[in-house]
Amino acid sequence: MTFFGRPTGRCSDGRLVIDFVAEAVGLPLLPPSLASGQDFRQGANFAVTACTALDLAFWEQRGLAGIFWTNDSLGVQLQWFEQLKPSLCSTVRECKDYFGKSLFVLGEIGGNDYHYALLAYRTLEEVRTYVPHVIETISNTAEILINEGAVDLVLLGRRHQAALGCYGFVISVTGILKRAQLLMWNLINLPCVPAGSALQVRGVCSRPGPPGSGRDTNKEDYEPQTGCLKKPNELARYHNKLLRQATRKLQSKYPGVRIIYADFYGPVIQFVQTPERFGFSNGALISCCGGGGPYNFNPQAWCAEPGATVCEDPSKSIFWDGIHLTEAAYRYIAKGWLSAWSHAKVD
Repeated sequence: MTFFGRPTGRCSDGRLVIDFVAEAVGLPLLPPSLASGQDFRQGANFAVTACTALDLAFWEQRGLAGIFWTNDSLGVQLQWFEQLKPSLCSTVRECKDYFGKSLFVLGEIGGNDYHYALLAYRTLEEVRTYVPHVIETISNTAEILINEGAVDLVLLGRRHQAALGCYGFVISVTGILKRAQLLMWNLINLPCVPAGSALQVRGVCSRPGPPGSGRDTNKEDYEPQTGCLKKPNELARYHNKLLRQATRKLQSKYPGVRIIYADFYGPVIQFVQTPERFGFSNGALISCCGGGGPYNFNPQAWCAEPGATVCEDPSKSIFWDGIHLTEAAYRYIAKGWLSAWSHAKVD
């Protein structure tokens, strides 16, 4: 592992965006909210791998309730936040004052709502109808936090949708900011992920392999600039469009909260288009840790499982395990976010 030198529960070789943000403002890395014996006065992490934005009831109505790795949806994580509140503040006024001096980070969330359905062989057309529900859930959660007293929020869109994993809901109470900030991050490219490239979803989420590999080689399905799939990208752009609309609605309803829509789609597209520019010399879509294949992603040999290997230098790879990014990629993204934050002149 690049930074910690031991397993920490992070789906990467080292630090994540939220870790770099905490370090930049002089705070400790956030402990899991359900961990015992922790001091949460400087922050808590509610993230759950493979979580969804939508609750189980939504999926039960569509016959998809049995496919999930976890039932810890955004609503469940919000309940954990409510359970943690008494350890941070005791009265409504005290809580509003406390949260009014804190930074809340909500996301990444939403991508797995699409992943699971696609992997259950639902069509892209059907999955597209889920997007408004996902955006509404994210927006409603942000509004709940604002009503709790939050005036500084970061809302992260999903960095990709073709992977199987998830950095779920993250609410960090960091106690650092005084002025209102609401950042909504763009959704990252759906198919530019080795896991999605290696999986077959009704002939859509497959990726052409080298000659003789037996994989789909229909060039019409792929973007010439990135080699990424067109149709899943269209789904990602639709999500982004609705997320921007939700941002504007929240800005109008809560004029005391400044809303900045920060792009999380662009950085990864840039990584994939020009990996050498960022020092990613291991290839645009090849995972550092995996079980082989054209993109070093093998669902029969996940990272850390028997048969998987790790590249010599993870900092030269964009993708860690075919699902999540490397610390090096997250560092670039965090640097861009912090730069945009400073340009917004937040005190």
